Amino acid sequence: MPAVENENELPDKFADFFMNKIKTIRDSLRDFDDYKPLFKDVPLFTSFKNLSEDEVKTIINKLQCKSCELDILPTKVLKSFLSELLPVITKLVNLSLSQGVFPLRWKQAVVRPLLKKAGLELIYSNYRPVSNLSFLSKLIEKCALYRLNEHVKDHDLLPTNQSAYRQFHSCESALLRLVNDILDGMEHQEVTAMIAVDLSAAFDTVDHSILIKNTRILVRCKWNRT
Repeated sequence: MPAVENENELPDKFADFFMNKIKTIRDSLRDFDDYKPLFKDVPLFTSFKNLSEDEVKTIINKLQCKSCELDILPTKVLKSFLSELLPVITKLVNLSLSQGVFPLRWKQAVVRPLLKKAGLELIYSNYRPVSNLSFLSKLIEKCALYRLNEHVKDHDLLPTNQSAYRQFHSCESALLRLVNDILDGMEHQEVTAMIAVDLSAAFDTVDHSILIKNTRILVRCKWNRT
């Protein structure tokens, strides 16, 4: 850990560093225009359809058994008694999604700074914040994603070349497409150039106000980014 005069000040030092880093990045983006996806006339996603107990059970079984100190019941124990707890958990999930309420307690997380790579110098910039959320908060997130993905898939709203966060797609499918395009270019005696971009703190810099404002638009747009 970075050297400090008082170890009790270390959490605050880390918090200040991480927050200032995000603020600096976001401030540098203010002069750029917001991305506006192409409009596609599809039915508007207006509400979440209730999930069945079988659907919730499937989602729970796919989640890892990691627990958070904020959990009253360890995840491993919860899964051991899932048959008894499933009706209550399913009710909580459907109430949260139907009423649009996400309890404040589920928004709390235990944040730990971890070195980005073993052997790096122990300075603030070589650490990344890792949040450990309660199990129910992660479950609600997965259930919401499950319903949203149904809508997105049914109306073909994802770009053809997107491999991230998509069923049956991965780094492997992205690399296969890349290699195929390069080989195809070689076959046609074309010159291939590639530009790789690494976004700094990509998820941390998401503007929540813009995301919330455009949520209703995003679920009826055909993205044109590849």
